[in-house]
Amino acid sequence: MKFVIRLNPLIIFVSLVVCISIACGTSTTTNLSASNNSTNQQENKSSNTNNFTATPKPTNTPEPTNTPTATPNPNLIPSGTHLIGTEMRPGLYKGQEEGCYWERLKDLSGSFDAIIANGNADGQFYVSINETDAAFTSSCSVLLLNPLPEPALEFPQVITQGMYLVGIDIKPGIYFSKEEGCYWERLKDLSGDFNGIISNGNSYGQFYVKLKENDYAFSISCEATLLETIEPLSTAYPESLNPGMYLIGRDIEPGRYKGNEEGCYWERLSDVTGGFDSIIANGNSDGQFYIQVSENDYGLSTSCEVVKVNE
Repeated sequence: MKFVIRLNPLIIFVSLVVCISIACGTSTTTNLSASNNSTNQQENKSSNTNNFTATPKPTNTPEPTNTPTATPNPNLIPSGTHLIGTEMRPGLYKGQEEGCYWERLKDLSGSFDAIIANGNADGQFYVSINETDAAFTSSCSVLLLNPLPEPALEFPQVITQGMYLVGIDIKPGIYFSKEEGCYWERLKDLSGDFNGIISNGNSYGQFYVKLKENDYAFSISCEATLLETIEPLSTAYPESLNPGMYLIGRDIEPGRYKGNEEGCYWERLSDVTGGFDSIIANGNSDGQFYIQVSENDYGLSTSCEVVKVNE
């Protein structure tokens, strides 16, 4: 006996719909999840890209430039001995080094007789080289002044030790210093020999020296100040004078002065140029002595202490 199973078509249709829905829902969920994951990956990738630091482009390093080589100054003569006419031109030279020793030479024998003139600089200095000189030797460099420098726009009120061209480096006039043992020279040329000296002096204490307009140069071993820039002292004149030089009417008053030191040298002066013509009278004491200073005297110089006494 056979049994036949008959399926209801409605049931079969419902079953198919249910199966299709389940399958489709699974696929949709999977697709949505994949889509979301793809979107998140893109956002993360974009976020990571924004966090990257840009690497700067390399810049070109400029090539080093060549430092220009200084051209030697043909007028600058280094220390040593140089032949005049071949290694060194005649003319006026300037040096800047204190303690620089130099010699003008008439030959290269090395003897004392070969020295025309020499010097040992206190500071800046000048020396004139003649065409007839054989050679020049110096312990420092010197510079040929060709041409001579222009006068200073403003002359200094105070000068230090050294040599100066009058009218170019310094102003003519009276200079004052308080230095004891200061040696100075007024010069008519810069040959360096004794004939170039107009007058000179070696101070006992304070002193004055007058430079004239026709003086060529002035050399001094200490500091000095232009007198016109110094205010006059009090009118209360001192009764006792230390060794030195004094201007009548400015530093001291005329009258009688007394000294008690043996070997004291004194001078009454008509000016302070330092020449022999400036001396009105002088003396070198054997012991106690007196000096009568006139109101017409310009100055008084003494190598010892003197005091003013009643006449």
